Amino acid sequence: MSAPNTPQYSALNSHIKASGVPIGVHWTYFVLLIIHMTLAFVVWNSWNIFWYETILYGPGLFITILIPEVVKAVTASQLGATINDIVIWPLGGLTIYGPTDQGAYGDLKVALSGALAHIPIAGIFAVLYVIFKDDTMPGLNSMTVFMKHLEDDFQSIFATICRMIFGWNIFFFLIHTCVPIHPLGGIRVWAGFLRMNGISLTKTAKITSVAGMVLSIAIFVYGVILLFDRSIQGGVLEVLFGGFGFASSKALYDLVKAGRLTEHSIFGRNCYDESGTSQSGGDGNGDVAMTPSSDAVGGSSSNVDDSLPIENIESSEII
Repeated sequence: MSAPNTPQYSALNSHIKASGVPIGVHWTYFVLLIIHMTLAFVVWNSWNIFWYETILYGPGLFITILIPEVVKAVTASQLGATINDIVIWPLGGLTIYGPTDQGAYGDLKVALSGALAHIPIAGIFAVLYVIFKDDTMPGLNSMTVFMKHLEDDFQSIFATICRMIFGWNIFFFLIHTCVPIHPLGGIRVWAGFLRMNGISLTKTAKITSVAGMVLSIAIFVYGVILLFDRSIQGGVLEVLFGGFGFASSKALYDLVKAGRLTEHSIFGRNCYDESGTSQSGGDGNGDVAMTPSSDAVGGSSSNVDDSLPIENIESSEII
């Protein structure tokens, strides 16, 4: 069969292009936005909170996800990869690209470039918060949303949005450097670092899968706590991420236990094989091309045409 294509995953394509690369928006992104817009009335019955949720989870989240994905696409392109598509979905962005010419080290550099892009974004919104906040608002280290600030004027709402986006970007940076969950960038950081330091492929996969499951449980529990704390906005994405991350990490663990690691779209690629050889930017033999929807939960690669070029699936943003 032919390789799965991006529109199969990206049900809604925005037809936006960055340097000629199509940028699609998955329909679940809009589902998340609608959920938060609905909660504004069901839980708080407030138009001000409605606009707060709409701006934060609409353009605020979109910008936070998109910019690091474009940075990753540019970095991958500079390393010899062909960029096929960028997809925005609730748990982040997916940059779909061909192989770099630097193997595991190239994967590591692409993943880190996306994670590091969150730092200047966080800096911009930190400055905006300092400019627009009033004396009653908390410091940047607080993720608590005070209802009285959302019931004030638009300046207070905008300042709160800036503080939340600042917090998101710091969180995203940590997630995509410290949390090894496929298809997020963290798994490439862990895998690249461990393989470059001589850890066997099987042991690398086992370490990342166990760490992913443990951290996913912690994030899920944190999300549940947020859902029951009405003083803090959030919890939905944390719960979704925790559940998704655990399923994805458990699927990788099962592949390791079953001796079927070559089926995984990260560890099955020849840049991570036991010989430690780098993949060239040309053929992509032995690599797995999968869609984000099937691979995100460790789906089987049985419908992959091995003669087709590699398509690495990378995610950069998650809340």
